[in-house]
Amino acid sequence: MSFSLLKTGVNLASGLLGGLSASKALKKAQSSVKSEITQLDDWYQQRYNETATERADARALLSETSAMLKDSSRRAAARSAVVGSTPEQEALSKSQSTQALAQTVADISSDATSRKDQLATTYQSTRQRLMGKLQDLYANQGKAWQQALASPLA
Repeated sequence: MSFSLLKTGVNLASGLLGGLSASKALKKAQSSVKSEITQLDDWYQQRYNETATERADARALLSETSAMLKDSSRRAAARSAVVGSTPEQEALSKSQSTQALAQTVADISSDATSRKDQLATTYQSTRQRLMGKLQDLYANQGKAWQQALASPLA
C-alpha cells in the first residue's frame, strides 16, 4: 500500500516538474513570438509612414532629374546666346522643365501608393502568421499541463 502511494507521489511530482518545464519553455517561445510581433509593428509603422520623396531611391531620381534639367537649361541658354531666342521660347523651355520635374514627383507618389499597398499586405500576412503561431503556443501550453496532471493519475 505504501509503495503504491509512494509511486503515485513520485509520479505526481514528476508530472508537475515536467509540466513546469514545458510551461517554462512555452512561455519563452511565447515571449519570442511577442517580440517578433512588436518588431514587425515597429517596422511597419516606420516604413508605412515614411515620406516617399525622402527615400534614397526617390532622392536619387529627383537629383538626377534636376541635374538633367539644369544641364538642358544651360545648353538652351548657350544656344540662345549664340542664335538668339524670344522670351516665349525661354518661357516654354522653363515650362517644359517644370513639367518634367512635376511628372517625376507624380511618378514617385504613384509608386509610393502601390508600395504602401504591398507593404500593408506583407505586414498583415506576416502578423497573421505570427498570431497563429502564438495561439498554437497557448494551446500547447494548455495541453502540456493537461498531460502533466493526467500522467501521474493514470
